[in-house]
Amino acid sequence: MDYQKLDAALAGEVERASRETAHNVFVHAAAPLNAGQAAELAAMGVKSEPGGKIFTATVLSEAVDKLSELPWITYVSLAKKRRPL
Repeated sequence: MDYQKLDAALAGEVERASRETAHNVFVHAAAPLNAGQAAELAAMGVKSEPGGKIFTATVLSEAVDKLSELPWITYVSLAKKRRPL
């Protein structure tokens, strides 16, 4: 796992959780996704659209590990639940 691509909150969650625990995350790509990259993400269970650069996903801890190792993924951060003001 490339911890430099994970925010501190997500790194802590992944360390404490089992590999089958789901996490809501933001995924940042270096450039808009091409069809091949979108297909690679789909194989991991990540829904994305070609042409997108930042997207949300619900992934297992195991997939966070794989995402962080992809050279065209620059950052993965834990999504937080929003509360009304």
